[in-house]
Amino acid sequence: VASSVYHSIKARYQLKKMELFVQEKYHSPLKPNLLLLRDEIQIGDQVEITVGQQIPVDAILIEGNLEVNESLLTGEEQEIIKNPGSSLIAGSYVLSGRGILEAMTTAQDSKAEKMIQDARKVKKGKIGLVKELDHFLRLISIVLIPLGVALYVVQINNIGYERTVLSTVAALIGMIPEGLLVLTSMSTMIGALRLSKRYVLTQNLSALENLARVDTICLDKTGTLTTGQLKVKEVDWLEASYENQLRIHMSQELTNNPTQLALQKYLGKDERSVEGYLPFSSKRKYSASKMENGFIFLVGSAESFGSGELPEKLISEQKNGNRVITLACGTGDLDQVKNVKAVGYVVLEDELKDHIQETLAYLQQEHVQLRIISGDHERTVSSIARKAGYQNLIRSGNVGKTLDYSLQVFGRVLPEQKKDIIAHLQKEGHIVAMVGDGVNDVSALKQADVSISFESAHAAAKNVSDIVLVHNDFAEVPRAIEEGRRIIFNISNSASLYFIKTIYSLAFTVLLLTLNYSYPFLPIHLTVLSAFGVGIPTFLLQWESHPDPIQKGYFKKAVLKAVPCALYLLMGILVLRHLQLPRWILVWTAMSYIVALVTIYPPKTKMRKIVILLMLMAYGLVFLWLNLHHSLDVPSLQTMNDWAVFGSMIGIQILCGFILQMKKIKIT
Repeated sequence: VASSVYHSIKARYQLKKMELFVQEKYHSPLKPNLLLLRDEIQIGDQVEITVGQQIPVDAILIEGNLEVNESLLTGEEQEIIKNPGSSLIAGSYVLSGRGILEAMTTAQDSKAEKMIQDARKVKKGKIGLVKELDHFLRLISIVLIPLGVALYVVQINNIGYERTVLSTVAALIGMIPEGLLVLTSMSTMIGALRLSKRYVLTQNLSALENLARVDTICLDKTGTLTTGQLKVKEVDWLEASYENQLRIHMSQELTNNPTQLALQKYLGKDERSVEGYLPFSSKRKYSASKMENGFIFLVGSAESFGSGELPEKLISEQKNGNRVITLACGTGDLDQVKNVKAVGYVVLEDELKDHIQETLAYLQQEHVQLRIISGDHERTVSSIARKAGYQNLIRSGNVGKTLDYSLQVFGRVLPEQKKDIIAHLQKEGHIVAMVGDGVNDVSALKQADVSISFESAHAAAKNVSDIVLVHNDFAEVPRAIEEGRRIIFNISNSASLYFIKTIYSLAFTVLLLTLNYSYPFLPIHLTVLSAFGVGIPTFLLQWESHPDPIQKGYFKKAVLKAVPCALYLLMGILVLRHLQLPRWILVWTAMSYIVALVTIYPPKTKMRKIVILLMLMAYGLVFLWLNLHHSLDVPSLQTMNDWAVFGSMIGIQILCGFILQMKKIKIT
């Protein structure tokens, strides 16, 4: 227990340091060199806010234009335009634009504080082994009280008050797998600690087990498969007279998005003002500027404003994995443009992330299905996916109002459609992980069984993610999967050892009530048996790795492995009692625990052999030492009869161990 507490504290300390590292900070225009955490913002402070950030406090927008999503508070996926003088609600996210707000409350005094905290807590449902363990422990807790009362009533007239209390307490302790919950928490914390050393921040500890069971991963293209560092390959003008309008338009955007930076580097800036500007959003898929002469200049996808199909040359560029952006002009209002016609096209190149091919190869080798979900055209996304090593890619397409869920690559996806895709996969029985880094990924990240983001991601995505890759390295996902497998495998084996004690204690207690026997163990006996038969070995073996895929039914297998061991242990106790050899019961039980260790942890590794040998020696030394002090009533092997019984027990244990090992192979 002391060791588990130490590792828990150490892990929490490490995770807390990393949490502070990725926590959102805000610029103050009045104090350019000062970065404010949310809790440090005071009433009247001015804070600069930009796309992807969460509004830290209730405030008034005093400069700039924002498009915000208040769904965390209202539950409605709706974009709201905020102009100077508009009120801003703490907890909403900025989808586009940039501005300066003035705080009207502190973080603690915000009216929406409680709602925000509840919304930001991503509570993933437990699945698999941990969920089944919870159900098992609830069942045991219900059975304990009536059995304890009945056992006390049956024994009180036979063995006296003191012995009855001790044996009843021992029986109840035997039924409780008391160290299993501690070991489960400790194993998860150790996993989080090990990952933190690889700069993987686990914000939701149950996500590690869920990740080990994931059979489908949904990936965003930009920032996950590719670096997101765009470079202009060429600008293909249909009407070159609009080049200055493109410079003016790109200079209006204040969020420094990759497309804007690439075009500004290629064309330069022109910071002349415009009559109106509509920032880019993932839902519209275009941005627009109303120029001084009244016409509207647009930059976005051809499908978003219906400018027609791309020329064959540019379709080829998409098939080569390049992004094609349409430049267009029109009339009317910014949000209702009419008479749109294309005036040019921009071809942008992106690079694959390092090690992405090895990562996708690992996932496909482990039979994890991949779904690429992107706002780009499916031709571009499919090409990038194939370059990244998506070997089994067959079906791809741009989505419309009706989703085709059989696609492997989804192009032109809206944010709410990402969530729908994941929800559909979950309904089909898949355990789904989502990897994303943008505001448009937030809903999907919250829907997924496991959500993964990057330190470079927008704050909105990081806040709702279970796992944050601090070094932005998607190649760490296989390590996280293997860590989850280690946790499940080791908890399952540990649970089998704990269940042995629970099963034989329950069965023996029921027999006592019918046969009028007394419980053979005192609390000190169970302490010695559990320490060297369960507690210490399971702790030492928690560090073993387990790279193999997790199969279903691990809890069932844990119980099935425990039942034969528990029953043969119980049979030995009953036989020894029948033969009037009660002093040998403790020795038989200790031997049975060693056989159970060999059965559940076959000594295939050097670590297992050492642990099993140490536990065997520990039993011998402790029994000898405690027996000398009359704390245990076990035979001292001073007569031939004692040696005969001892030798017979060893032979029976070896035979039982061989039979149990064969039974375990069939179960596996």
